[in-house]
Amino acid sequence: MRQPNFIIILADDLGYGDLGCDGGKVIRTPNLDRMAEEGVRLTDFYASANVCTPSRAGLLTGQYAIRNGLAHEVIQPADTTGLPVEALTIPKALGEDYASALIGKWHLGHVAPHWPPTEYGFDHFYGLPYSHDMKPLALYDTGQTPMSEEKADFTKLTQQFFER
Repeated sequence: MRQPNFIIILADDLGYGDLGCDGGKVIRTPNLDRMAEEGVRLTDFYASANVCTPSRAGLLTGQYAIRNGLAHEVIQPADTTGLPVEALTIPKALGEDYASALIGKWHLGHVAPHWPPTEYGFDHFYGLPYSHDMKPLALYDTGQTPMSEEKADFTKLTQQFFER
């Protein structure tokens, strides 16, 4: 039997009624609405934290972020901390049976050994090391050899992520 495909979407600052499938009318979300219609929707859940670094750490590892040293605040551009490389993440647990990609914001460490996200089992990363309002901001693509880095154009960023 073929393993099922699945997509996890972690959206900072997304409200319950923002998507069309949840009754939202302000922003059109046809692709997300179609995914919700064709797939399984899980509508009751809890985030492990209220800010992005610990929340992402909790989602990827299934642990409270404090167990990985990331529970106190978001990682800043000058920080050298990050998710421990030995942490068991979703793509590591799935192994070679699944192809995995992270598109968007990583925000779990942006210097070695915590960088890039491919160190945590992802086959591909296209995105930002941290929040779009932090400087310096660059867009990375591990699909290039060596990994490419270009200046991020905030006005085009969302569209670039959708296209990937």
